[in-house]
Formats: sequence, C-alpha cells, structure tokens
Amino acid sequence: MRAFYLILLICATAILAKEGTQIFEKAEIILPVRGNVPAQISFPEKRPSVGAFMEAFRARYNLGNESSFKAVSSQYDETGMEHRRLDQYYKGLRVADVQYILHMRQGRVYKANGRILAGIRTPVQPLISREQALASALKAVGAERYIWQDKNEQAFFNKLSGDDTGSLAPRGELLLTAGSKSPRAENLRLVYRFDIYALRPMSRHWVDIDARTGEWVNSISRIQTADLTGFGNTPYYGRVAVTVSDSIFPSPQLSYWHPDTFATYDAVDSSWWCADTSLGVAGGYDNLWYQVLDTDPFVISGAAAELRFFHRYAAESPGGEPDGYDGWDGMNVRISTDDGQSWQVLRHPEPAYTASSLYSFGFQHGEGTGIPGWAGENRNWHRVRIDLSAYAGQTVRIRFAFASDPAASTADMDNDWFGWQVDDISVTAGKDTLFYNSGKKEGMSARQKETLIAGNYRLRQENRGGVFTFDMKNGTSYASAVDFVSDDSLFLTKNDEAGVSAHYGIEKTYDYFKEVHNRDSYDNQGSPLISYVHYDNDYFNAFWNGQFMTYGDGNGNTTPLTTIDICAHELAHGVTGSSAGLIYQNEPGALNESFSDIFGTAVEFYTLGAEANWLIGEDVGTFRSMSDPKRYGDPDTYKGTNWYSGSGDNGGVHTNSAVQNKWFYLLTEGGSGSNDNGRAYQVPGIGIEKAASIAYRALTLYLQPSSQYFDARLGSINAAEDLYGKDSEAYAAVIEAWNAVGVYYPLTGSSLRVTPDSLSLLSEWKVSADTGRVSIANVGLDSITVSRVYLKAGNFMLLDADSLPRRLAFPDTLHLRLVFEAGGVGEIRDTLVIEYSDSLAKTTLRPIRGTAFEVKSSVEGQVYGLGKGGDLFIVDTSGRGRVVGNAGYETLYGLSIHPETGQLYAIHPQTYATELIRIDAENGKSYPGATVEYNQLYAFAFDPADASVYSLNYYTRYLLRIDVQSGNYTIVGRSSVSKSPGMAINPRSGRLYAVDDNDILYVIDKTDASTVMIDTITARNIRDLAFDGEGRLLALAGGDGETGLLYRINPSTAEATLVGDTEQTNAIGLAVSGATLTALPAGENSLPQNFALWQNIPNPFNPSTVIRYNLREETEVRLTVYDIHGKKVKTLVNGRQKAGSYAQRFDASHLASGLYFYRLETKAFSKTRRMLLLR
Repeated sequence: MRAFYLILLICATAILAKEGTQIFEKAEIILPVRGNVPAQISFPEKRPSVGAFMEAFRARYNLGNESSFKAVSSQYDETGMEHRRLDQYYKGLRVADVQYILHMRQGRVYKANGRILAGIRTPVQPLISREQALASALKAVGAERYIWQDKNEQAFFNKLSGDDTGSLAPRGELLLTAGSKSPRAENLRLVYRFDIYALRPMSRHWVDIDARTGEWVNSISRIQTADLTGFGNTPYYGRVAVTVSDSIFPSPQLSYWHPDTFATYDAVDSSWWCADTSLGVAGGYDNLWYQVLDTDPFVISGAAAELRFFHRYAAESPGGEPDGYDGWDGMNVRISTDDGQSWQVLRHPEPAYTASSLYSFGFQHGEGTGIPGWAGENRNWHRVRIDLSAYAGQTVRIRFAFASDPAASTADMDNDWFGWQVDDISVTAGKDTLFYNSGKKEGMSARQKETLIAGNYRLRQENRGGVFTFDMKNGTSYASAVDFVSDDSLFLTKNDEAGVSAHYGIEKTYDYFKEVHNRDSYDNQGSPLISYVHYDNDYFNAFWNGQFMTYGDGNGNTTPLTTIDICAHELAHGVTGSSAGLIYQNEPGALNESFSDIFGTAVEFYTLGAEANWLIGEDVGTFRSMSDPKRYGDPDTYKGTNWYSGSGDNGGVHTNSAVQNKWFYLLTEGGSGSNDNGRAYQVPGIGIEKAASIAYRALTLYLQPSSQYFDARLGSINAAEDLYGKDSEAYAAVIEAWNAVGVYYPLTGSSLRVTPDSLSLLSEWKVSADTGRVSIANVGLDSITVSRVYLKAGNFMLLDADSLPRRLAFPDTLHLRLVFEAGGVGEIRDTLVIEYSDSLAKTTLRPIRGTAFEVKSSVEGQVYGLGKGGDLFIVDTSGRGRVVGNAGYETLYGLSIHPETGQLYAIHPQTYATELIRIDAENGKSYPGATVEYNQLYAFAFDPADASVYSLNYYTRYLLRIDVQSGNYTIVGRSSVSKSPGMAINPRSGRLYAVDDNDILYVIDKTDASTVMIDTITARNIRDLAFDGEGRLLALAGGDGETGLLYRINPSTAEATLVGDTEQTNAIGLAVSGATLTALPAGENSLPQNFALWQNIPNPFNPSTVIRYNLREETEVRLTVYDIHGKKVKTLVNGRQKAGSYAQRFDASHLASGLYFYRLETKAFSKTRRMLLLR
C-alpha cells in the first residue's frame, strides 16, 4: 500500500490543561493520508512536557480512554537526548507492531514519531481457549518435533491433561494485530501470538491465531537469515588473533539467580532469588530451567563443618509423575571437590528433601532417577543444616541448583510460584567461619548449567559483553553443542576454522558498534554474543533467532557461512530487534534485512579496509550486490523492476531490501543515472562513516515495528538533520539518494498536493446528503499561496473556502468540504478549480461527481431470491426465478425485507465484521448500510414487530439482536442451532424459526435464545427461510452448483412440499413481501400477539398503496388518512373488527403529490405513520 504523507501545521482547539491549550499552535506535523494520527510531530519552539503532550495528543486525535501507552524502552544518545518508545494498548491488550517514539531534551518533547491507531473497535473477548489456539498454531507450523518436547512425550502430555488450567508450552499472548495487512484500525484482529520453535524442520515463528475463530492469521519469522589473546586459522582471512578464555567461565547464558530485595529474609538487604521478575504475579520461573548458584572455592579446615542457610520456595506440587519419579520441578544443594568439574547432591539436609526423585533433574536434564530435592511450596523462611564433616581438608564449591520441566511453570500458570530464595549462607567449623554470603555477588557465581569437554582454552571471552562460540558437530541439537577447545590457545585444526572465523567476525562486529556507534552489544545492555557453528549437514544458511547466531557449513560442508559480513549481518538483526523491532515481513522485513546488509558491509569496511567490497557473502558465493542490485535479480527502485509483491520469502524481504541497500551505496559513494521511473539523479557521496551514522540513528531512534520505506526516508532525513543540520551536504545527499531509488516522500522544494485525485459523492434521494473532503497541502519546503478555490458549474456546496487567499508554508494544509444534496435520481459532475502560485501562477483541477440513488422497495405479494454471487431474482407462482440484476458482490448471504421501508437487505461478510447492504428490488443494485462489528453472521431476519434484526453466529450459535440503523447489537443468548444458513420470523405469531446445516427446523426464543427442535425438514440442503404476510413458511434449497428449489414448509411438522425450480444456481437468500399468490395452508393458526401498524407498501406510491395492521383482539377500529396540515383526507375503516391481520388499499388518484399521514386507533392502541405520494 502506498502511504503518502501530508505535512500539516495545526492550531489546536481548546485542551483542558493550560499548557495543552497551545501545544499544537506551532507544531510541524507530518500526517499520513490514511488515518489522522501524525507520522511525526515536531516542536521547533515551545516544547511540552511529556504529560502535557500525551494528554493533548490523546484528546486531539480521538484516542479515547480505552487506549493507553506503556514505555518499553528509553535510551540516551551522545547529545544527551532521551528517546522513549511507547507501545499502544487497547482495553489492556497490546497493539502489536506499532510504536510511538518520544524524542526529548531536558525532559520536554521536541519531536515524536511512529504509528498509533485511532478508532479501534475490535472485540477483545476471545471465543476460543489458548489450548485450542495452540493446536491451530502447531497445525499451521506442521513440524515433526519442537524444542520443548522430549523423549517421554506420553508422560509429558499425560501431565498436561491432568492440569486443570489446560496450559501447555509455548504460552500465547493475547493481543491485537493487523496480521500481514497494513496496520490500520479496521484491519486489527484479536489473536493469540505463540513463539513456536521447531527443531525438525528448523524454524522459529511468531504464529498468530484468531482468538475468536481459531483461524490462522499470520506467521512472522524469527529466524532472521543470514581474557587472553589466542590465534586461529579461518577459511577466508588466514590466521587471525581472537580473544579466548583459559577457564570454563564466563558462562554464555545469564542466570536468573540474582540478589533482590523482594521479600528478603531479614528485610534489610538482598537475598538470592532464582526467578525472572517479569513472570507471574511478582516473579517466578519458566520451563526447562537448570539454574545454578555456585560459591567460590574454599577449604574445609575443621573436622565438624556444617553448611547453614535460610530459604523459602514455591514451585509446582508433586502428583501424576511417570514411574520412577515423585516430583516435577524442584531444587537441591550440591558439592564439588574438583573445582566444578563434577557435582554430588548433598543428600541429608535438615529438614529433609520433600521428593526423592525429581523429574526435572532426572529425566528432563538427563541425570537419571533418584535425584532428591525440595518440591511444592514452603513459603516461610526457615533454616537448613547440612553436615559437611566428610569433606574435611578438601577444597570445595557449594551449588544451589534449581530445575524445571517443559510445562506448568510460573510462566504457564501466571500465578505466584516465585521459585527459590536463599539467604545467610554460611559454612562453619566450630567457631571458625569458612564461608559466608548474605545476598551479595562477591564470592558467588550465578549461571546456567553447561556440559563441558576437556581443554585448557575455549572460544569464550568475558569482555565485549561475553563472546561464545560453540561447535554443533553438524547436528541440530543446541543442547549437545560443545566448546571449541585447545591445549595451547592455538586453534589450528580444520574443524576449528569455522569457529575461529565466527568468533573473529563477532568480535569485530562488537568492536565496530562500540567504537563507531557507542553501542554495547546488540541490545546496548552488554548481553553475551553467542554463536553456534557447524549446524546440520549441507546447510547453506546462517540466521539470528532472536537470541543467538547459527551458521551452516554450506554445500558439502565446505564453505562455512562465517565471513565477516555474514557474521555482522546476523548480529545486526539483533540490533534491529532490540531497537526498532522491525517485523520480519513485507516492507518492514525488507528494511530489517537491508539494515543487516548495511552494517554487515560497514563492519567489513571497518575490518578489511581497502579489501572490502559492496557484495554480500562473496566468499561463499555472492548473495546480493549493494552497488548493482539488478545484477542478481533484485530491484534498485521502489516498486520498480524486480520488486517482489508476493507472499514468499516473508513478502520478499531478501529481494526488496535491495532498494535501501542501493540508497546506502549511493549515499556513501555517490553516483548518477536514472531509475526505473525515468527520473535522473546525481547523488554526492558522503563516505561510509557518515552514511552509517545516519542509518544507525534512523534505525535505532526513528523507526518502529511496522515502519515502511516512507518511514525509512523520513527517519534518515531526521537523523541527518540531527547529526549534520538541514543546510549540510549530508542532509541534501540523503534526500537525493532516496529520490534516486524511487522513495520520494516527504518532498523538498515547492510542491502542492491535492488529495484525493477525484471525488465521488453518493446521496440517497430525499433521505440523506453526502459530504466529501479535499485537502490542499504544501508538501515542499517553499511557501505557496492558494488564491482561489471554486466550482466551475456550482453543482455542489463548497465550504471552508472563505479564508482565501491563504499562504501555505511548509507543512500547512487547507481542508475544504463539498456537500452533495440530490435533487433527483441520477448523476451530476463538476470541476473543482484551485488557483495558486509558487514561482509561477498555476491551476490544479479535480473532477467531482455526485450520484443520487433511490432504493426501490419490494412489491407486495412478490417472492425474491438471491444468489451467493449477488444475482437478485423474482419468483413467479410456479417457483421459476428471473434475474433482475446483480448487487456487485462476490459473496452475499441471506435476504430479508425491512418491515417499514419494504427494502431488501442482504449480508456481506467481512473479516472481522458484517455489513448489511440494501438491494434495489427493481434492478438488483446494492447500496451500503450499517456495519455490525461482529463476524460469521450469515442467517438473519427482520422482526416485523419493531424492525430490529435477529442473526445467528454460524459457529458459536450466539443469537444477536441488531439495530439496522446503527449496527449496534446485543447478544440475546446462546442457541442450540449450529451453522444456521437461514432464519425467519412469523409476522403473525412473532416466533423465530431457524434451520441448521443438517436441515433441522427449530424455534428460538427471542428473549433468551432457548431453543426447541421441531423436526428434520423433508427437503435437503435448505439455504434460507421466509414467511409471507399471512404466516406461510417458504424455504429455498439446493447444494453448491445446483439450482435452487422453492418449497412450502409446514412449521409444525417440518414437512416440505415442492413449489418449483427457480432455475437459479447457488441460490442463497429468500424473502417474501406481504401475502403471496402461492396457495398453501397458513403455517400456524395462532393470531397476532400484538397490535401493529406497518409501513405502507409501496412507499413512495402512485396512485395507490396498501396499509397493513394487526389486531390482537376484537375491538373498535378507526383508520384515517390526513394531509400534512392535519386535515382529514379519508376514513378507510370505522367499525368493529375481529382479531387478525388486515390490509387496506388507499387510492390517492384525486390527491396532489406530497406527504400524508395515516393513523390507527383502538381502545388499547394508537399509532401514526407517514407516506409519500409522488406523481
């Protein structure tokens, strides 16, 4: 979708806060054409506080109280500016893939940009469970094996089935997303989002499942492809120096053991806590943990040594384990006498362990049965003692170990299982204290358990946040990966080469980001950089999975994908993921890939200097060229030659990335030529250092998850202005480089944009007018004066043009309104003329068209049918149908007649809503009606008593009562009718009938949806039901591709009698206007339950019309017609009548055109309606 930007100077209306009243007076605002929430707001002068800005922002752009914002990150740049990212929430649910970014100086907002959605009306109540959604997600992925599974799957799933909450891994987040569609409010759907990591075949996706229907919505790939000095050989750069470790420490995985003041033992300082503080009520643990807290080595010098500590814990309770185990998750204490090479459980604590064999340690982590530990809960702090006298004279380490299995953790249960807390750890021998720790980091090492192999030196380092490179030995199990080891710090074997190359590439990437951009690791938090090399056999790829890098060895395992540019490319995905968070799909995914190419190339130039080039992956077989994308079949112009618009490759992320790649090359090196749009360009190069600084600042400070190419242009313009100023060569070069690749907006110079290009207005004659809007914006930097705006023929009403002439400075916008009020059925045209001047006087023309329509009502006594493809047909007394026109929709359902207007209505299903459309009874043309914010409605019927609509949800069976004017609805209750294709209401009894997909006829109570089954209809494939005005029931039947058959139905027995063949294929809807000419017995002998006066049919009329009414009891009746002045024209009925339904014809041959009234009066009822006589 093309997302053009309008630039608008807004003077705000009153805002309650004093500061907010002037907040937008001199704000520069860039507004997208679609939607009214700005893409960017700048405050060149008076800058508001964050609170004042958010209050005014919410009020001005109608975000309402149901939208809220939560800060997800904040960072300060080298200039001291703060950049705060906000996620949007609607009714407490996160709106995925949209963010707004506040840029602040000294706590005041000077610029804000991003994407926020206004007008959200998406239902937020799920109709399916997380478990049902997960089943759909796993079906969509279709993998053979997942990372959370283990060999004992039967015991695992037995355990899950015994869990009352039904939770299982992975857990799903309930949120709102537009899926693969443009992020707009009308596209949002309520989904469960699952992070699904498959092992065979390898994949990792966020999978979105509709939380109301169970449908797959979208899959976003998370596999984003692509201490001392040692030396090693590489396949590509010869022998290089790398940093290695002479110890098993540091650990590549950060432990969740940490000092914390949460519920501490002595309420004074910290206690050690094994927990992720983001989980559960106040913190807790996740699945598949093996977390260890080790003491530093110390000597047990006495003969009666004792370990003492205080602890408390809350984890999964035992119960239902497979044979050999009596506990699930748990914890124990261990000791090592060989400096951590091996560990033994200390088996006799006081108080004793509560489980003798924990599944988590024993099966899940491979230690076998008989591993004891504490399980379940003991929430009170209490002391533990363990005798260590057997270890007298030895140097030991003590370990506090916690392990969990694949399910029923705090993360799954979202409860208050807080994990394990330990404090006041001491080892004493008599009066001597051999070791002591009270929640301090000194003397303790917290990490995750690892499997180690022998060797003096490893490809690990503690600096640079921690760099770790592991050997997968051409397997696919990360748990089985081992260190690259050497006895002498030289890594020279053939197997070592790929590991050394990856280790070297990641070191250089870290150094580049730290030295050039002052970024500490991929997340700017100093997180470890972990690489897995020798992945699988013949695997020609490398990828970042959101946590670490994985590299294959290429075809024939001979070309490891561990070159510098590939290593930097993959790590740059981590930079993108922890800053802008660009989703890996469509244009955001293409930008994601491009930024990785950009920084991969920048790192290559940083490391190799003159030996670097503009090819991606050239050492293993070139993937892409940044200087000449078309050389490898990629586009160099936005939506030009080679641009990919399909769904493969996550929407062409590796192809369409080439457009920004070419932009970066031109910005760095310069160049001239013409693009696919025929536009000539000449870009001055500014060098790779400046170009990369602009790209980095744009990515990390101005882009957000759903950013498009237009946002990338805007972000880099902002970055260039921040770094070098508007008058700089770099600023101009950024703009010209984007023009060179066909990304043109926002513009520079002088330019007037009038939107839309043409305007079409639609008005229902004698019912409503239509108002259209035209925006005249200066999207260039130079001022323009709009001197005059007028209509050539004057066929429309032009509003808001009385302020002209008006000078439009960048980025002002003038908004005009045009009103069309029909004078008759038909079409009129006009031309809007806009006269303006920049350097020369100019004129812009916009065509305006107004179409007036009238929806003809149904004819008394006529049977109407509707085909699924929109064909409207009328049915004669033999049952044969004749098409009168087409509604213009590919898919429609149902057909019913409004009891007051006589207009035909049908249902047009939408993804997340239902549109009620009106159909002209004479020609079959359709016109829009109300939209119901509820989907999967196919069967519906008007209630003759009050003109409300009743409809059944096809799958959930909920009965809705709908206001046909507004589309508002209430849920009456849940019926027993599943997959109903048709329903109808008897005008005499008021009873609601419906049929299911098995042709069973039901009666549904309109007050609570309680249901009574009548019987199976003796005809098959019933598509719709309809009552005539006398209470006779008809049905339309026929399978897909078959012609529709018309039946008479006895509503008491469900017996069907064939009337005839309509000869219309795929007939889907049936409606009857008044009494039919088809002879059949009255469906029910019951009399009307209420008094009623119906709208006359037809209306408008000439020269006669029929007035219908119901009497629930015998009574005196008067039916009188009056003119518009209240003068009596004619008395149609004046006397006593029995209970029943009546139709009285009124002949107005002798009367003039105009509005008339008719009134029904009895002792217990009176009502007046209007009718229109047109000559």
